[in-house]
Order: sequence, then structure tokens, then C-alpha cells
Amino acid sequence: MSDRQLPPPAQVTAAVALWICTGVLTLAVCVLLLLNAPGATDGGMARGTVPGMAAIVCLCVANRLRYASRSTRGWLTGLGVVMLAGVVPIPFVVAAVVLQYLPASNAWFRAAG
Repeated sequence: MSDRQLPPPAQVTAAVALWICTGVLTLAVCVLLLLNAPGATDGGMARGTVPGMAAIVCLCVANRLRYASRSTRGWLTGLGVVMLAGVVPIPFVVAAVVLQYLPASNAWFRAAG
């Protein structure tokens, strides 16, 4: 059995779930902001667009973390920093980033890479 076929540790699986929850919740909040913005001049459009795009990217790449993709881990960490400036559930982002860098997660990524 190769290292890539080893199942991810529980920390990585939990991080993937948190990233997916973060993406869904952020996207929902952004849609609400966009729907409730009476005009583009009040800033609702700007507040909802960038975090909304970040949420879509988060949803698209979160599952790749299960396949020991170090680049995905880096992308999600950077994306988490961007998302913190928007309308995201901060505890979800912080917990997901911490979980993907715990010792068991690091060892799994190292062994697979």
C-alpha cells in the first residue's frame, strides 16, 4: 500500500469538514448580503462579492485536502486569511487551519509527499 492510499488522520478529515462548513456558511451570508443590498452604493455588493468568491474557491478545493495535497493546505491557509477579512465564521477557519498543521497531520502530509 502506498502512502497516498493511507486514509487521512481524523484531524485532516475534521479540517475538510470545517472548510466545507465555512464555505457553505460564508456563501449563504454573502448571498444574503447581495440580496439585501438595495444598491451598489451602500457597500453591500463589495462586502458580499469577494468573500463569496473566496467561499466558492474554498468549496472547490477543500476536498483535495483529503488526498495529501500540500499545495491545497497552503491554498486553504491563505484563503482562510483572506476570508477572515470578510464575513466568515472565524472559529471555523482558525480550527481548520490549526487541525491541518497538528503533528499527526504534518506527519501524514510528509509521508505522502
